[in-house]
Amino acid sequence: MPKLDLTTLVAGVALIAVGTLLLLDTQDVISLGITGAVSSLLTAVGAVVVASGIARTRRRASGDLPPA
Repeated sequence: MPKLDLTTLVAGVALIAVGTLLLLDTQDVISLGITGAVSSLLTAVGAVVVASGIARTRRRASGDLPPA
């Protein structure tokens, strides 16, 4: 079984979440507005950046990456 890539997993979940919010806004189920849309996108990007940092730290601790 292939190794789980945390960054890809978080990016996929964030993309699905933002897409769901935008779909619900388009269907007038919720009223997101421009500030809500931008906030959602920035939150998704932040989650991916944090996941990337965690994955890099794990790779460095396991010896896959040289020390910085």
